[in-house]
Amino acid sequence: MMMDAQSLYTRQAAAFRSDMKQTCAALVGIVQGVLADGELHDREIQFLDEWLTKAESVLSCGQAPSSTPR
Repeated sequence: MMMDAQSLYTRQAAAFRSDMKQTCAALVGIVQGVLADGELHDREIQFLDEWLTKAESVLSCGQAPSSTPR
């Protein structure tokens, strides 16, 4: 059975929304952890930078390119 274009689009949109929600929830958790002790450590900055790089494809979807170089 072939999937029609509308059905395929709907499934892709639902998958994207799910990925975006999970990614944003993870980011909130990371930031809460970083802020928990009131101190910012180099390893926290490095972890967040690496995580943001890995999550860039989800977080930047539909957004203008960043004007700040990494």
